[in-house]
Amino acid sequence: MRKGRQSPEIVALKSMWPALVFAGVWLQFEETRRHLPIDAAYGYVLLGAIALVMIYRASVAIRRPNAHILRYMPIFDAVLLALTIRFTGGIESELWLFYYFMLIAGAMDPRPRTIELIAPLVLISYIAATLPPLGAWDWQIIEIAGTRLLFLFLASLLTRQVGLARGRLSDEIGRLSEQLALSQERNRIAREIHDGVGHSLVNCILTLELCERLVSKDPNEACKIISQEKDDLRSALDEMRDYVRHLRPAEIENEALVPLIQRHIAHFADRTGLSARIKGAGSNIDLAPSSRLVLLRIIQEALTNSVKHSDATEVEVSLARTGDGGVHCIITDNGCGFEENDVLNDPASRQGFGLRTMKDRASGVGGDVQIESEPGKGTRVSVYVPG
Repeated sequence: MRKGRQSPEIVALKSMWPALVFAGVWLQFEETRRHLPIDAAYGYVLLGAIALVMIYRASVAIRRPNAHILRYMPIFDAVLLALTIRFTGGIESELWLFYYFMLIAGAMDPRPRTIELIAPLVLISYIAATLPPLGAWDWQIIEIAGTRLLFLFLASLLTRQVGLARGRLSDEIGRLSEQLALSQERNRIAREIHDGVGHSLVNCILTLELCERLVSKDPNEACKIISQEKDDLRSALDEMRDYVRHLRPAEIENEALVPLIQRHIAHFADRTGLSARIKGAGSNIDLAPSSRLVLLRIIQEALTNSVKHSDATEVEVSLARTGDGGVHCIITDNGCGFEENDVLNDPASRQGFGLRTMKDRASGVGGDVQIESEPGKGTRVSVYVPG
């Protein structure tokens, strides 16, 4: 089952819909329409236009959570709110309270410099919405406008501090998540070495002890067993080299992203016999070393799950650059598939542990992993890592 990302835009829109419904009900009262400076029909037209814009923004936020247009929506909000206030009474309109909603939404937005944009935008928008003609200035207007601007300014300072604190907290959570992911990977590698290489070596020791007893009685059989053990030891050595490669990220810092992923996929395909191909790998796709490591580890985990748990024979890895300079990667296999909730909720499942590790890795750098799978229909892993 696919789980959508909860972008800041979606969170803000969830709060806007009840307000829009309330405004529609509010216009039904005769007393409300009597005090409204415009005809009620225009009010309904305005609410309908706002609803259409909200539907468009919600669809964009769901389909393309990092679209550039979403970054300019606060400007649209400020202009629309200024016009609405201007046509509903100017300084007499109480709709200026919606500016507080804009400030709170800005503090919730994790994108850099969002609150720095919204705070002055709110002040400029309110001044433009309520500025009367020069001949209409009096002390009452100055007092009302000055008081509201003061409160909006104080709210801007407060929400800016909240936004900065949220950013620092998000960075700290990211560091802790990365440390947790590293600890989990160490535990996984330790368990894999114990269960894989460790068992291979124990079996080899037992087999060699058997060969000691057979060598005098049946030398041919002993040689045959030793030949088989040599193949097993080579497999164990290859597996150990993979673990060493996982623990040595120096190459990740010095090599471009696409050739690095291509080389790892080719090596994995040669070792396992899996048919793996990569597409859409343009030369402009790249990430910072830390994010590069996260994406590579997620791809490696997805490939390992395809072979070990899904019995897949074909895997396709597609790469695409996102609007914010990040990378969107999709790993699709033709394996047996699984029920995601059952696997994730099973604490003893190695596959579930791997899926949780993938999600933790992505969230640690502000990214996201979505998994779609059904028994008998293969698996699709969608990974987003920001730039």
